[in-house]
Amino acid sequence: MTFATLKLTRPAVYFEQRSNRIGLAVTVTTSMPGYIMAKGSGAIDGDLEYRQETGEFYLRDPKVRCLEIENLPSEAVMLLRQLLQEMAQQSLQLMLVYQLNDNDLRQRMARSVLQSVTVRNGKSILELEVPGLNLNRR
Repeated sequence: MTFATLKLTRPAVYFEQRSNRIGLAVTVTTSMPGYIMAKGSGAIDGDLEYRQETGEFYLRDPKVRCLEIENLPSEAVMLLRQLLQEMAQQSLQLMLVYQLNDNDLRQRMARSVLQSVTVRNGKSILELEVPGLNLNRR
């Protein structure tokens, strides 16, 4: 079995218009026996999960959407893509993406009213509950 290392850096969040998932574009650095260290880019997307009780965000059901690495044969890139998919499935969905900070007044206020966060058609949809505010008047 070939031993390879993958390092993902510089994550950037993106939304696709026709998707209900959130994406992460990353810079990928890899080294494999017989090859010099190579760089490229990749994209992973997943379902956004917000945990109201803790103010934490997680990426569920991650999928590797693309992986492009310069100066590597396509067979090696396919192997690395499989490795990255396994790594994402096993660890990425357990990793905290972001947590609202209770020491920041704005984030603490947001957490107090934020019920859920979803992605629909490339946009984040926030469900807020503000006590005493009734916007359903007719």
